[in-house]
Amino acid sequence: MRFPFTSLRMSGALTPAKGLLALSLVAVSAVGSLADERYGFRARIDLARDKVFPALVNIKLVTSHYWGGKEIKGQAVGSGTIITPEGHVLTNQHVTNNGRRFRCTLSDKQEISAELVGEDPLTDLAVLKLNLEELKDPGEPLPVAKLGDSDKLEIGDHVLAMGSPFALSRSVTLGVVSNTERVFAGGLGDRDPDDMRLERGQRTGLFTRWIQHDALINPGNSGGPLVNLDGEVVGVNELGGWSMGFAIPSNLAKQVADALVADGEVKRSWIGVSFKSIEKTGLKKGVLVNSVVDDSPANRSGIRSGDVVTQIDGESVTVRFAEEIPLLLKTIADREIGSTVEVRYIRDDAEHDAVIVTEKLEKDRGEERDLRAWGLTAMEITTFCSREHRLDNKEGVLVTGVRPGGGASLAKPPLGRDDVIKKVAGVKIDDLNGFIEQYEVIMD
Repeated sequence: MRFPFTSLRMSGALTPAKGLLALSLVAVSAVGSLADERYGFRARIDLARDKVFPALVNIKLVTSHYWGGKEIKGQAVGSGTIITPEGHVLTNQHVTNNGRRFRCTLSDKQEISAELVGEDPLTDLAVLKLNLEELKDPGEPLPVAKLGDSDKLEIGDHVLAMGSPFALSRSVTLGVVSNTERVFAGGLGDRDPDDMRLERGQRTGLFTRWIQHDALINPGNSGGPLVNLDGEVVGVNELGGWSMGFAIPSNLAKQVADALVADGEVKRSWIGVSFKSIEKTGLKKGVLVNSVVDDSPANRSGIRSGDVVTQIDGESVTVRFAEEIPLLLKTIADREIGSTVEVRYIRDDAEHDAVIVTEKLEKDRGEERDLRAWGLTAMEITTFCSREHRLDNKEGVLVTGVRPGGGASLAKPPLGRDDVIKKVAGVKIDDLNGFIEQYEVIMD
């Protein structure tokens, strides 16, 4: 910062003594302004902290997951934010994943239980609900954080990351937004978004453009709020490392949270298409169809890989950059299930029209169960799972693990991970429920 006294000129009417006094007064004024500026910035941080900090919760949970052909109990921790007076807590799905029992520690150190309202793995968001009857004073209003408008964030804005790192007491770190529409590409030279997977067989981030920032976040901060200097939650921290943090924008989080509270799930439309931007393709308009799922709505309507979509419902579509793809996918997903999508596309330099009827986007990963007496774990086969394992259909169950020395491992021939069980004792197995029923019949 340049102080104004550096440009002061001495005139004949001004004696040296008076000049020194004037210089001193200007310097004191400049230092005072700098101190005021610093105090003002600190005051804004304090204000933002005090608006959200009381609504911050530490989440502890007992987990149950499957490994090596058996069910394994464990513990996990994370952070969350109270977003409604009724006690709804917004956090990450990878925090609540496989949770069986949840305990939340509030800002006044009270620890109460919570129930899972719903999870949305595709955005890595989840909502818990505090059991308010366990509070010392159930009638006392809860502190609630306000969800701000993440679209107003700009590169260079200061933000606060709040949470409970390493399961320790709550903390605040300060940083700067470095990118407001971060997507993760598939590899070197490929700028188009690739599937992100926090667990086997489950995609996430399809509709997300992350807020990248350098406020320090560590394990345990997951699910905690990213806060602007107005004291509004503008993101949900999800990933961090190497002095970079990534948060899910609050506008997306609010939409997902509202759907989870209302229905316990986020209902989305699906047409079975993945897109690629036209960057470096030589195309001037449209968006490139990268792949089409067999027997999907788009496939049945005649859309093929390599087509260039130029209009959707009469509106021109151009996706020049990778950062625009999540917005296009979300536009389709947000439509009412069973609605029609009118598409104009170019193939071999000729224009074609297609009408696509959307279907419900199914979950990626199916339910999983432990069959202790047989020494194996098995999972429901979803449409996505069927595609991943190149299966002809969804019939049967997928073996996810076999316990050494158990019945499944000693069978002739032995069962192994990723085997598909189609029949048990001559009875056809359609799905996981049918498999469990037959298991119980045999073991009864």
